[in-house]
Amino acid sequence: MATPPIPARSMIRADTTCPGMQEIIGRMQVAGRFRTGPLSDLAVTTPYLQDGSAPDLASAIVQHRQVPTYSAQGMARLTAFLASLTNEGFLTDARFALPQTACGVPL
Repeated sequence: MATPPIPARSMIRADTTCPGMQEIIGRMQVAGRFRTGPLSDLAVTTPYLQDGSAPDLASAIVQHRQVPTYSAQGMARLTAFLASLTNEGFLTDARFALPQTACGVPL
């Protein structure tokens, strides 16, 4: 059975010296590409933002200038919604664990 194509929009090209997804699936056309993270399991990926400056979801939301200002109740509801996207079964299933190495380097 042929491997289905991987949509280019779900990956970013970041570093051509690292095999990226090629190391995992063995296809040259994905060398140097990495999947971007979904919103699922967002609550367990602290710290937030590209520089790690937001220690929690509320701080990350506040730092985005394009979102409206939320009341305390609205912020609590929004962060609760984002936390509800966490899939505990996925997080604890060994089949989905991180690889032990990446780019030839132990993690």
